[in-house]
Amino acid sequence: MADQSRRNVFECRPAGVSDPTVDRIVAIYREHGIEGLKQFDWKTSTSELVAHQTSLEEMFRVDPPHTTAEVSRRIEEATGINSSSCLRILQI
Repeated sequence: MADQSRRNVFECRPAGVSDPTVDRIVAIYREHGIEGLKQFDWKTSTSELVAHQTSLEEMFRVDPPHTTAEVSRRIEEATGINSSSCLRILQI
């Protein structure tokens, strides 16, 4: 079973599913079966930047940034959201 679970992890990588997510899914399945997966309370987070998405896309389309530091600075200037939040959102 461990080999099968490991194989499934590799199959999930192209879909962008992380190893910890696969581990949680396997653990829920082992404990509760398919019904457990149907009832799992999936949580998603919403970025503060979603409200600014259209204006930021337009701003960067008109004047593309050259570095991630510039992206962070310009987002903070345009939205007031600090640069550390911006870098986490950009996964840097």
